[in-house]
Amino acid sequence: FRWNYLEEQDSSALPGFTKFLQGGGRAKFTNPLFPTLSYPTWTTLSTGQYAETHGIVGNYFYDPQTEEVFSLFDKESTGKQKVYEQVSKIPGVTAYKHSDIPERFHYKNNKYIHDIILLADQGHFIMASKSEKQLPLRNNYVYIGAHGYDPDLQDMKGIFFAKGPAFKCGWTIDPIHIVDIYQVLSHVLGVAPQPHNGTWERVREIFTSDGSHTLYTAPSHTSPLQISFLLSSVVLIMFCVTYYK
Repeated sequence: FRWNYLEEQDSSALPGFTKFLQGGGRAKFTNPLFPTLSYPTWTTLSTGQYAETHGIVGNYFYDPQTEEVFSLFDKESTGKQKVYEQVSKIPGVTAYKHSDIPERFHYKNNKYIHDIILLADQGHFIMASKSEKQLPLRNNYVYIGAHGYDPDLQDMKGIFFAKGPAFKCGWTIDPIHIVDIYQVLSHVLGVAPQPHNGTWERVREIFTSDGSHTLYTAPSHTSPLQISFLLSSVVLIMFCVTYYK
């Protein structure tokens, strides 16, 4: 949900969230990943890494080494500069060459990132082409909300709620980053985190003083892949429980 979704709703319509926060706490908002898309964000939740580190750089992308996954254009025959000059003139869109991608996006140092990326400005949306070669294939319809915009826009901020024996009650902390959630889950589960981009100082004050209320103790031989799968499962379970209530 967007960062202020709960405040915009009638409290009686979402009693589960209200009850949840009475025994737990929240961050003012969560700063999202770039790109603000589903698959990169899900991978960040289970690794604590930026997209340029974990390598899932979009919902759809092309591996130039294996030549797998659909690519609309032939990379060798496409005039990159001409394409850039054309798309950079489109109103409501900001075009970046790979070398010009802002450092604040943490989205430059990965082999899967394209030579040119387009970022819709706030209030605009990039619609799918009607071409049969377009990936993904979808019907056009009216959007009332979307993702994929600049992560610094306030409309792209998300929520962070937490409750349980490992957490204090009645707290509100300053904004955190999506890469911080991995270390929160690792701490609660008693799992030694793998190298990540999160900052412990942003979340340490939400835990009880002894921090010993873990739900799971990982065996010493647990692999990074097993840990990522476990954390992904916890995120999914938390979502399902919240949605059901």
